[in-house]
Amino acid sequence: MQAYLLHARPVGEHSLLLDWLTLERGRLRTRQAGARRVGKKGSARPAAFCLTRIQTHGRGGWPILTQAEPDEVPRFYQGAALAAGFYLHELLIRALHPDEPVEPIFFAYHHTLAKLDSGDDLACSLRVFEREVLDTLGGAPDWFYTVDGEPVTPDGFYQLDPESGVYPSGHTRRAIPGRVLLALGNGQVLNHADDKTMARNLMRSLLRPHVGNAAFASRQLWPNKA
Repeated sequence: MQAYLLHARPVGEHSLLLDWLTLERGRLRTRQAGARRVGKKGSARPAAFCLTRIQTHGRGGWPILTQAEPDEVPRFYQGAALAAGFYLHELLIRALHPDEPVEPIFFAYHHTLAKLDSGDDLACSLRVFEREVLDTLGGAPDWFYTVDGEPVTPDGFYQLDPESGVYPSGHTRRAIPGRVLLALGNGQVLNHADDKTMARNLMRSLLRPHVGNAAFASRQLWPNKA
């Protein structure tokens, strides 16, 4: 099956527990025997950020990884792109339940990896991915219309109730500019720092029911950038 490695952690003397994002089964957890044994043939740890074809033996718990072959040249990110990749992985591990297919998220992750070091706006790429997670798991609002059916306008100001949706608001400190809602809905770049911060914080609040309240370790690498 097609998969991306999300996380690896040691278990026992020589093995690894691996978390994967797979096309067919969503988040999959496997055990790789002998992965930490130096020089053992066929036991190399799979690469992150690389589409991989895997085979496993057994079901339930932690099936044994029997084969992992890269389907593409591994990516080696640096700096902010690497931090963003770690964030994607942490988000998926916290948001996804094992063995629940999430095909749209798999393809969104695939496309996001290509954008991380392409020169595209990093914050925009992350917001688009977060929106896909919300669309798939539930919790995404209607970005384009208020609860009364009125179109969201770029110059308007709004509040967002996660349960009911968007409604008009006065120009208060916590009001969300319409241009931010529309940019999130359309996957467009926001040019002003305040708008980017507003979009980031809004997506964090919408994702909280899926990922919990604990701080993301990966965000400490660039807490104010994306």
